Amino acid sequence: MEDTALLPRDAQAQTDIGYQIISYISNHFQESLTLERIARELHFNKYYISRVFSGKLHCSFHEYVNRLRLDYAARLLRETDQSITDIWQEAGFESQKTFNRTFLSCYRMTPSGYRGFSPISSAGHSNH
Repeated sequence: MEDTALLPRDAQAQTDIGYQIISYISNHFQESLTLERIARELHFNKYYISRVFSGKLHCSFHEYVNRLRLDYAARLLRETDQSITDIWQEAGFESQKTFNRTFLSCYRMTPSGYRGFSPISSAGHSNH
């Protein structure tokens, strides 16, 4: 029975590393991010980080980072008049080609189409 007392501690360690990974990614998603960089910064093996990450979030590291970047870019498309080039660069994408392909895959429309679909002028209007 004494061995089972260690299980919550192990679960807590998993939660802590999961939190550390998510926190680090949230603070650095606009930069060039790799598993190697996160492993170096957090002092863990990159394969361990990958396992913990996919086990907790049920998606790959790259899918998660791209989703954060896409959500950020979509917000900028809706709420600002920044150029699409400035937006994909600010969001952390490596190229406009990657940004367009990823955006189209997620939102089923191009970034410029999305901006036209979500006009800036409607952001200040309310139905209430």
